[in-house]
Amino acid sequence: MSVDAQNRLWLAWHSNADASGKPDIPRWLELRHWDGKKLFAPTAAMPDKDLAAQTEMQSWEFPTLATTREGAIWLFGRPSQEFRVQVFLGDQWSGRRNFALPGWGGRGDYVRALAATDGMIWTIRRDVGALELCGFDALSQKPVAPQLQPATERTIPAVPALAAPREKWKPEPAALNFMNVLPNETLAFGDLHQHSNLSDGMGTADDCYTRSRDFYQWDFAALTDHEW
Repeated sequence: MSVDAQNRLWLAWHSNADASGKPDIPRWLELRHWDGKKLFAPTAAMPDKDLAAQTEMQSWEFPTLATTREGAIWLFGRPSQEFRVQVFLGDQWSGRRNFALPGWGGRGDYVRALAATDGMIWTIRRDVGALELCGFDALSQKPVAPQLQPATERTIPAVPALAAPREKWKPEPAALNFMNVLPNETLAFGDLHQHSNLSDGMGTADDCYTRSRDFYQWDFAALTDHEW
């Protein structure tokens, strides 16, 4: 949440709604203006949005906002392993770029951001064994008055809904043979290797367990996040 120089209130959150509005697993950041009665969305579509990315950089979540006195809206967030920033300039978006330390495995979730009066944007976040302080020259941005349209949300959304559960897994013939050979044993299915935002995964630890239980309908699950 941030207020610009014209006293406009800007809000950001992550949502797992796909293009049709149905909930999915990956999440992406949303930016809205609240005028006290209604929500408004940028007319310009956010580039680079990809909820179906098959890479290590899935999702973009945990937003932080900073607004400059010229009117640019800086949106910071975290994909699976990095921290990236994208700027709304009123009639268009900048590209999304990484600003974390080079190398594998950005840690943590939120980055803190502050717009200074000299035109700089400062961010600070925790990484492995250090605090990372970054400065951005915001004076190079040339924003215009924001072009907005009524948002599809009627009110500020609550916690995003979970994706619809998948069909319950049905044993393959080989599994049925195993169960016939050992009739007194129980066959269970799950995942013992998952990562959360504590290292290089998507969502919080609670999100991972909830997704495992309610979406995948596994019998067991475990988190194996990398060390700090």
